[in-house]
Amino acid sequence: MRIAISSLGQSWLILPEVLGFLDPERFDFYRNHPEASRIQALRREHRIEGIDELWVFLTTDTKSKDSFSSMKRWAGRLDSSPLIKGWCCREISDLRTEEECRYIRNALFSLVLHAHRKLQEPSPSASLQGALYISLTGGRKTISGDLQDAANYFGSNLLFHIIDRDLYKHPNLLNLSWENFDEPLGPEEANVFLPIPVGSPPFLDSSILFRDFLDYKDFQIPEPEASSLQPLELEPSTKLIDTIEKRTKQAFYFYENLLGRGQEALQDRRNFLSLFTLPPQRILRMRETKIYGTESEHSPLYRFLQSLPKTELHCHLGGVLDPAEALEIATLWKSEVESWGRTYPEFQDWNNSLREKVTHSNIPRLQEEFRRLHSFPSHYPSKLQTGIPLHMVPHHIQNAAFLLAFQDAPELLDSVVFGKLSDPELFKAIGFEHYEFLGDYQGSSLLQSEETIRRAVQIAVRKAAAHNVRYLELRCSPLNYTKGNLKTGLEVYRIIAQELSQAESEASRSLRKQVRYRALLVASRHRKLSQVYQYMELMEEIFQSGTYPEILAGVDLAGNEKQMPPARLREAFEPVMDRCQHITIHAGESEDVDNIWQAVYYLHAERIGHGLTLKNKPHLMQKFIDRGIALEMCPTSNIQITVPQLQEYPLRYYLEKGVPVTLNTDNPGISRTNLTREYLTGARITPGGLSILEILQIVKNGFSAAFLPLPEREELLLSVEEELYRNSIPLLEEVK
Repeated sequence: MRIAISSLGQSWLILPEVLGFLDPERFDFYRNHPEASRIQALRREHRIEGIDELWVFLTTDTKSKDSFSSMKRWAGRLDSSPLIKGWCCREISDLRTEEECRYIRNALFSLVLHAHRKLQEPSPSASLQGALYISLTGGRKTISGDLQDAANYFGSNLLFHIIDRDLYKHPNLLNLSWENFDEPLGPEEANVFLPIPVGSPPFLDSSILFRDFLDYKDFQIPEPEASSLQPLELEPSTKLIDTIEKRTKQAFYFYENLLGRGQEALQDRRNFLSLFTLPPQRILRMRETKIYGTESEHSPLYRFLQSLPKTELHCHLGGVLDPAEALEIATLWKSEVESWGRTYPEFQDWNNSLREKVTHSNIPRLQEEFRRLHSFPSHYPSKLQTGIPLHMVPHHIQNAAFLLAFQDAPELLDSVVFGKLSDPELFKAIGFEHYEFLGDYQGSSLLQSEETIRRAVQIAVRKAAAHNVRYLELRCSPLNYTKGNLKTGLEVYRIIAQELSQAESEASRSLRKQVRYRALLVASRHRKLSQVYQYMELMEEIFQSGTYPEILAGVDLAGNEKQMPPARLREAFEPVMDRCQHITIHAGESEDVDNIWQAVYYLHAERIGHGLTLKNKPHLMQKFIDRGIALEMCPTSNIQITVPQLQEYPLRYYLEKGVPVTLNTDNPGISRTNLTREYLTGARITPGGLSILEILQIVKNGFSAAFLPLPEREELLLSVEEELYRNSIPLLEEVK
């Protein structure tokens, strides 16, 4: 397809002028021209090989429409004529106002854009080469200028004028009738006209133009019937040029923001690229606008934080449930609890006695029962108060029975589990063992069936979705969930992975956005070394059996750091390295920075969970910056376990140094938090708060550190860039 576009004034003669230059085989207008050889050389230079269609734009005044009609009639007399199609803008007969000028400009841009789209359609002849020629010959100067701008934006094989020289000396040319013009002009008259090339603006790549720059369906225009002697009228609009002008400003902003602000620009380059398309003063405002962590859930800043597409890189399945959610899952064990009660009347008596105690005045006694059940702080008792040997009733059944006792008073369960720690001011620096104990009502003490595991995963996904988590890595220890009717870690992993895969598909379909849900296998350093090897074997089983290997993001090592340093686990982790799987290690949460060093250099960790002590070894921290090793920081759980023992939470320090820090929930049910609150908490415990730009940098770090194949990670990041720009950034306008 070869298309020419021209504007039309009040002279139909533009057609033979343009046709004679672009397609002399149809009508050789310049055959007798004194510079005919030069004109032919121009055709060769610009590879002009004729046209299939001529598109004409005109105003709605009577003379212009008559000229168009004359043009069509004259073309009909040729032995061979290109298709001639005309457009105009409804009810604009002349350009008398700025508004009318913008309507015309929009129509001309739409016409050139439409030609671009047509050139992408399959050609009817494989030998034809697509081309677009744009003539600036007819109509007002503003129209020619608009056509030239459109060509410069979208590209053209040739942009050209046809000038007239001393036309006033040849009045007969002004009065030529289409009915009598059958032969080329003589030398003197032909010399009045001369084609002048203006340039060949490069074409925008069509995949970029129609995929990333413009959605063509928003700007497409209808085509007139080729046989019509009248132009097709377009509705006045400025939609296309408004979009282009906005994008043009963004391009200028991008250049200024990226290259024009020295050291600040260098720091910002790690952030979302879409930010660079904002006005510099708006970026400055985002740098100066701070979040201090005291914002209410009804504030614009909270809504902004919640709307941000985020990652959750550090979330344990065994710590997802709050007491109310654990009670919800415990109901799935109700028939089993009743069955065990029928088998062992003493157990039923204990169960009945427990339910009778569920009153506010008995909270201390219920707390003691909870501690006895989960063996904290004393040793695990050998018998219940009724004298039943514990091994006769599975622990998860005992735990479910305890939770079910609160069915009629669920609000008391929270008080029993957390007690005074329900007050955030008191829930600080309680130590790792006490923190773990608070979660003993869930995890392996509850999730010992397919149904309970599925429900827990669903709750984890639901919580993530409520805070626009677009990438989730759910940490799980499948071997811990084989004490009920599930007998193998592979069986447990299949359930978790299947649930994540299904949830991902449903979320992607309903949101029409890219969502990724993955699982991480977690081995514990405070158990026997043999169990760490069992997780390596489970990883092998997953790949060898083909059980959702695409859902497995990698392997993690968790648990009390004092129990086993990473160096001792080098050999155990070799199967992970052999499989080239991703590795993240809990390190530097409560122990010395040497644990972080060992995790990186012995276990080749690509991310570190917590990493609070990394700041104590600057040259190791520089290695994190150089390699892009990310920290999975969890402000709330850090405070609750250790942070008040530290002089200062290191989030700001890491950000300023360029360490890729991320924010995560760790155990949202135990820590009584959600992902949006983690950003607020991070801001609250950071001196001076966190700026909007710093928040966005943390979000970006999360996506960059996702354990996904590079193409998939980049695709997700591009999707998030667009969502951030379209949905989240505009919410900042509400912030005063």
